[in-house]
Amino acid sequence: MTRLTPVVGNGMVYFGDQSNFYAVDIKNGTQVWFYHVPEGSTIWGNGATLVDQMVYVVMDSAIVALDAMTGKEKWIHTLMYAEQTPAYEDGVLYLDGNKDGSVFPIGAYDAASGNLLWVANPPSYWHLALPVLGKNNLYIGMNQSGLFAIDKKTGAIQWEVPVVGLGKLGVGVNSTAAVADGIVYFGGMDGLLYAVKDQ
Repeated sequence: MTRLTPVVGNGMVYFGDQSNFYAVDIKNGTQVWFYHVPEGSTIWGNGATLVDQMVYVVMDSAIVALDAMTGKEKWIHTLMYAEQTPAYEDGVLYLDGNKDGSVFPIGAYDAASGNLLWVANPPSYWHLALPVLGKNNLYIGMNQSGLFAIDKKTGAIQWEVPVVGLGKLGVGVNSTAAVADGIVYFGGMDGLLYAVKDQ
């Protein structure tokens, strides 16, 4: 059962099911390589992230960096739980995770080594939205809370746009934000569309 949205590059299509991640030739569909996930792990992510000749795949217990041409494992960073497609910018991967019993909605990782750089833990329950990168901040919508701006370099929470319901209780943001022309757009669970400055 295929779970990942395909990623295209290097003349190949990259995709996965619960147990394996594949690369197939884009012209004839021939399998070039496959990667079998470690015992006890399952691929749950929305999609892999392809950067030049590296592909990053999220499993429920780890993120793995694979050589995009050969499928050879470059590094693997163990998590207790992760499921979102990583965002990438300037040598850094951003994704959710849970490590050593400490839940954090978003973490930053060195893309070359897999080393954890920082974690941010907005006061909320969980998120369904994907992380989106702006000029200085990363934006993530949180269930039963709102949209958070997190400093890309340090992981410090800069500000929040709370989204509340009629009873003034937090209903949050489940949609992935979009950034264009200096504005961050996102939909709230209150039925409204928001636009805030990308600071």
